[in-house]
Amino acid sequence: MPSIASLQPDDARSALEVILGAELVDATTAERYGWNNRALPVSELDDFVDQLARNIDALPEGVIAAAKRGAASCRPARRLSA
Repeated sequence: MPSIASLQPDDARSALEVILGAELVDATTAERYGWNNRALPVSELDDFVDQLARNIDALPEGVIAAAKRGAASCRPARRLSA
C-alpha cells in the first residue's frame, strides 16, 4: 500500500478507513482503490514473483533509484492533518 502522505484525498480516506477500522482488504476492493498492480491466481504467483525478482536483480546499478525518483515525482505528496 502506498504511504498515506502520497495519496490523493479520496485515496487517503480509503486508506484511513482500512487502517483505523482494522479491515482486511480483498483483491476486488484493493483493485477498486487502485492499490494493486495486478491480481494473479495463487498457482501463478510464485513464478511471477520469481521472474519479477530476477528482472529487477538484472537491472544496471542506479536504475532502481532513478525509477523511484521518477515515480515519486509523478504525484505530489499530500499530508493529512491529524
